[in-house]
Amino acid sequence: MKNEKTKSISIIGAGKIGVALAALWHRKGHQICMGVRNLEKAQTELNKLNLSVAVKTVKQAAVLGDIIVLAIPYTAVPVVI
Repeated sequence: MKNEKTKSISIIGAGKIGVALAALWHRKGHQICMGVRNLEKAQTELNKLNLSVAVKTVKQAAVLGDIIVLAIPYTAVPVVI
C-alpha cells in the first residue's frame, strides 16, 4: 500500500547490502524492487528470508523506482550504468 510518505525503491544488486536495505525499507512500508542479473537465484534467496519484494532485471528495475539505489561493488558500476 503506497501513500505520499512511502516510496517505490529499486535496489540494483541483491548482495548482503542490497538485501539488508530491501528488508529495512520493506518493513517501513516502501515498495521494493530488486534489480538483479540472476532472477531465479535472487528470488530463492529472498524467499529464504521470507522477504516478499519484486525481482526484475536491472533494466526493468531501473525504470520502476521513485528512488534507485546502487548496491553493487564500485568496479561493477560502469557495467551496470
